[in-house]
Amino acid sequence: MLDAWWRLRRTETLTVLLFHRVLPKDAAELANTDPPCAISVDLFRECLLFLRDRCNAIGIDDLLSHLDGRRRLPTAPLLLTFDDGWSDTAEFALPVLTRLGLPSTIFVTSDAVESSNPVWWQDDVASALRSTRMCESDALDLLTRVGRDGRPWRGPSPEDHNIFLALIAALASRGTEERDALLAPFRQHRPVAHRQMLRPDQLTALRSARIGLACHSAAHLPLTLLSDDEIAADLMRCRDTLVRWAGEPADSIRRCLAFPHGRYDDRVVAAARQAGFDLLFGTEACINALPEPGRPALLNRIPMSTAAVSGTDGTLRPDRLATWLFTRPRRSASLPGGLN
Repeated sequence: MLDAWWRLRRTETLTVLLFHRVLPKDAAELANTDPPCAISVDLFRECLLFLRDRCNAIGIDDLLSHLDGRRRLPTAPLLLTFDDGWSDTAEFALPVLTRLGLPSTIFVTSDAVESSNPVWWQDDVASALRSTRMCESDALDLLTRVGRDGRPWRGPSPEDHNIFLALIAALASRGTEERDALLAPFRQHRPVAHRQMLRPDQLTALRSARIGLACHSAAHLPLTLLSDDEIAADLMRCRDTLVRWAGEPADSIRRCLAFPHGRYDDRVVAAARQAGFDLLFGTEACINALPEPGRPALLNRIPMSTAAVSGTDGTLRPDRLATWLFTRPRRSASLPGGLN
C-alpha cells in the first residue's frame, strides 16, 4: 500500500536523505556515537537496495543542471547526502555506493577536515555530554559555566540540543590548545584508534568516485548564533578551502550549502545568498517539491537513523523504512519571500 501511495506522490518531487556515520555493526565507535547520527554498514546497504528499486539516484551535479535548466531530472529522484566529512564515509559507505552504482554528496566541514587532531572536538563535546563520566571530570565546571547542571545529556530533546549548541559556540571562541586541554579529561574515556575525519588529500579521490563535494561551513557552528560578518567569513573560508583541496572550481562547492545543525533563519539565508550559494539544504524531515529552474532553492533532508528504519535486531524493517520516507509531508523548495 505504501509503495502504491509513493508511486502516486513521487511526481514532481525530490527526496533527499541525510546520513552522518556508517560503521560496522561490531565497531566500538558505533556504540559510542550519537544514535541518531549512526547506522551500520549492513543496514545502510539494505536501505540502499530498497531505495534503488523505487527511486532514481542522482548526483548534486544533476540537481544543479536541473536548476540551470540544462537537464531534466528522472522520475522519483533521490539525492543521498552525508554531513561533516567523517572518514568512515570513505572507508565504509563508499564501497557500498560503488558496488551499487549510486552517486552521493558530502557536505564538508572544512575546519574539522583540516585539523590535525584524530578526534573532532565537537564529537568530544557530544560524547562528554552523553556520558555519566562527565560528573567525575575536572572539566565539569567548564560545562556547568556554559549551561549544564551536571545531568548526563541523552539527547536529542530540544532543551539538551540547544545546550549542546551553546556549549560548542562557547568553546569555539577559545584557542585550539586551551580547548583541547579542557576536553582532554573526556577523551581519555573514549580512545579513538584512528582519525575520525577525512583527510584533505582524500577529497580529490572521492570526487573521482562520483562523490560530490559541497559546503557545510568552516567551523560547524549554528549560523544563527553568528553575526553577519562572521557568517560571511565562515562560509567564504569553507568554500575557498574546499576549492583548493578539490583541485578544481566545482560548481557544487561554490553553490551548495547545508546549514550546520540545520539551523537557519531569514538572516542566515540572506547571508548565504549574498555569498553566492543558490542551493541550500536544511534538515526538516520532508519531501521536496522539485525546485524551479532558474531560481535558488531551499531543500530539506530526511535524517536516516537505525531507530527509524530497523527492528530491535538492527536489521531493516521495510515497512518502517517505507513509513518513515513515503509519508513525509511535501514542502515547497522556494526560499522565504524576498530572499531570491
